[in-house]
Amino acid sequence: MQGVLREWDDLPQYLPAVNKPGSRIGSYREASPAGQTLVAFVADAAPPALHSALAAFRTAVDELLPGRYAWLEPASLHCTVRSLDA
Repeated sequence: MQGVLREWDDLPQYLPAVNKPGSRIGSYREASPAGQTLVAFVADAAPPALHSALAAFRTAVDELLPGRYAWLEPASLHCTVRSLDA
């Protein structure tokens, strides 16, 4: 995991890895094409202000782009770092 986190220091190299298949809704509902996905679960640890901000963000996105995004349940709140090569 530390190797993946160190990749953030070189964004031009890191961004193609972030954009690989595997960090989309299908990877949550089916198997990730890469086999593994690095995430940090924050649902229980997130402060109320973050939950409020995310709810406002979701509402704004749904108003601007209706039906475009599939949201996960609040208990699944996490940050996807990226898919990992198996």
